[in-house]
Amino acid sequence: MSGELLAPADRQRLAKICGLLGSDHDGERASAARAATAILLAAGLTWEQLILAVAPEPAAEPQRDPTDDALAYLRDAVIVDEWSQHFVASLRRLRAAGRELTEKQKAKLYEVAVDCGWSGLA
Repeated sequence: MSGELLAPADRQRLAKICGLLGSDHDGERASAARAATAILLAAGLTWEQLILAVAPEPAAEPQRDPTDDALAYLRDAVIVDEWSQHFVASLRRLRAAGRELTEKQKAKLYEVAVDCGWSGLA
């Protein structure tokens, strides 16, 4: 559901009423539950709709890109082969420009990184 489910005045009233659900008095708790449910029914909502509408979605774990990890590792690594040095430098320029690498470029990058001691794909 998007947008506001309840009018601001109803939300404020509901919040105050829900505060009474922790009362030590059974009658007060029962009255608060009935009053809160009445607010929802008047709005055409269920408790489930209200709670799920305001519950934050679980944050997805951002996937780490092994390409960036390999390039970061190679920043401090000693790359003996001159061709590999130029290759890695060109990949850095591509990534800095926001470009994605091809699968072939990634495979060669990982090969160079592993040759230098990187164990990121393991």
